[in-house]
Amino acid sequence: MMMLVSLLRRFMGPALLTLLGVVAGWFVYHGIYQSGYSAAASEYQLRLSHQAETFDLAKAQAAEASNQALKSAVAHEREALTRAERLTDELAHRQRQLVVVQHLLKGKINDAVTHDGPRFTGLGPDSVQLYARALGYAGAGDRSVSDTAAGLALYPADAGLSPVALLGHASDYGAWCLSLRNQLVALEKFYQKVPAS
Repeated sequence: MMMLVSLLRRFMGPALLTLLGVVAGWFVYHGIYQSGYSAAASEYQLRLSHQAETFDLAKAQAAEASNQALKSAVAHEREALTRAERLTDELAHRQRQLVVVQHLLKGKINDAVTHDGPRFTGLGPDSVQLYARALGYAGAGDRSVSDTAAGLALYPADAGLSPVALLGHASDYGAWCLSLRNQLVALEKFYQKVPAS
């Protein structure tokens, strides 16, 4: 036992010093590890926070862009509806005007035929002038057709409307009718595309 005590005394200093070194090393290692871990965790949280802010900002910008696009689409739709309503009102107004003009022209047919007299085999001068006004070619008082009285024309061309002129008027009138039809079809298609509010 003595030997044990002597060995203990002899190695006690170096053993204590070794133990003290191990304990101190453990505390230093733990402190450095904890410090590094805390720094890494702090940096990670900072990066995560920055990414979250960037994502939120991008999300807000996308929402704002979508909102602006929606507002623009609604504004365009309102403009289209306003334009369509204006066109419809204008078309209705012109149709009412056309009915009035048509009624007035129909009232003048008997007067023109009576004034031309029974001697014309076709349209006489007054009838031709009324015909031209009905198609919108001549204004009131336009004397583009001769005033030759019934039966007094020296040349057949002076006795009324020539077939070429009549067919030309009919061709122009037909083109106008087709144009009007196409416009109405386009307007109808436009209304079919516009959703009801």
